Amino acid sequence: MTVAKSRGGAESLSRASFTYLPALDGMRAVAILLVVLSHFGLNVVLPGGFGVTLFFFISGFLITRLLIAEVNGNGEVAIGAFYVRRFIRLGPALLVNIGLVTVLYLLLGEPTSKWEVLAGLFYVMNYYYVLGGAMPLPLGTLWSLAVEEHYYAVYPWLFALGWRRPLRFLAGLAIASVVVLGLRLVLAALWPDTIWQHYYRTDTRIDSILYGAMFACLLELVRFDRFIRAIGGTTGFVAGIVLLLFTFVYRDPVFRETVRYSVQGVALIPVLYAVLFNPRFAPLRRLLELPPMVLLGRLSYSLYLWHEVVLSVMPKVLPDTLWSLYLVQLPLCFVIAAASYYGVERPFLSLRKAFRRERPAPPPQAVTTAA
Repeated sequence: MTVAKSRGGAESLSRASFTYLPALDGMRAVAILLVVLSHFGLNVVLPGGFGVTLFFFISGFLITRLLIAEVNGNGEVAIGAFYVRRFIRLGPALLVNIGLVTVLYLLLGEPTSKWEVLAGLFYVMNYYYVLGGAMPLPLGTLWSLAVEEHYYAVYPWLFALGWRRPLRFLAGLAIASVVVLGLRLVLAALWPDTIWQHYYRTDTRIDSILYGAMFACLLELVRFDRFIRAIGGTTGFVAGIVLLLFTFVYRDPVFRETVRYSVQGVALIPVLYAVLFNPRFAPLRRLLELPPMVLLGRLSYSLYLWHEVVLSVMPKVLPDTLWSLYLVQLPLCFVIAAASYYGVERPFLSLRKAFRRERPAPPPQAVTTAA
């Protein structure tokens, strides 16, 4: 495999590289606002669950984009360094979050569970929850981190082996996504009473990440240039938005826990391409690149970790009223998230560069993609 021709203009950024995409942080801001505001009582009008799906998609896209860039620059993936970077990125804030929450609940005389703490530390919170584990601590949001960590545990190895033949690798991702959909349908037919578990389990949600990975692969393979430009145009963007809106308003429980995730994954491909790379959508992209949106995107991980803690602890010390919820608790979430980001996350971020073997990619040239 050689590197594909660069696209012209803004679309040239769609090729895999280590180039920072500020609009991607803007998309993270949209995702975290959906999650947090829905948890603050606006779930009737905001699709908070879609915020998590959007996070999954972005994770699959970004990790695959960075792995492709590493292969383009170095010829291989340094898997050990990948895991060190992931721990540096996610581990410190998580450890501080779980540690402080546990200590706080002990000081308040509230019940705790060592098994919940261990489930959070070892990234199995999703299965701990669906198996009925006790959860007195406000660590429930860690279920989605477990799904992502399971993806990180396996995906780099599969990528290192499979990207030697990119088209086959892309086909494998597509087949895996279809298999996950089939699994959801079978489980829904056999055990309809546990269909709610599909939202949390890695084996029934991993395709939300794989669609993002497929998006990154499609952008890199020259034979899909015309296809991706076509679906990422105005018509494709509108069609993607319509599909997403349909998944929000159609409330059939079987659809929501089976086909919904697949429809959203497919719809996000043209929407994200248009928003991130299509020059026609530059005004929308500039909105996502506004400093407040970029900052909120950078705070999104800490905000995700701490907002449920605020929602659980503050009613114990303040009246549980709307003014308390929106004038005290919601702003407090952002204050604590900023403290976590600048005090815990950011000091470690510079260390990641020491574990990234990054050198300029070879000059762009036409590519023939091995099947």
